[in-house]
Amino acid sequence: MPRSTDLLVKTPNLGRRWQDARRSPAALMRGHGSVTVGESLPRAVGRSIYLETSARMQLQRSRSRARGQDTYLDDQEVRAFPSESDYKRAWPMWRLKACPA
Repeated sequence: MPRSTDLLVKTPNLGRRWQDARRSPAALMRGHGSVTVGESLPRAVGRSIYLETSARMQLQRSRSRARGQDTYLDDQEVRAFPSESDYKRAWPMWRLKACPA
């Protein structure tokens, strides 16, 4: 992507270009936050929520690490990572938060 762009994803074509360029379901955009994609709207929204949660956790970890308090996920915690069914289960709550009736 050329440096002259404002890095805002304003069209579906730009969204596809970001996805193709990154080969990842999420990307951080310098000075503009992040973008996520998914096979469905619930999946894309879920990824954006979990991305923010993960970023907050990473920040907390870096602060605790500076104090010598390293903690890591064990194998059971890693296996508990959200599956596709978790996105579907949480979707009604996320939708209601975005568009209250």
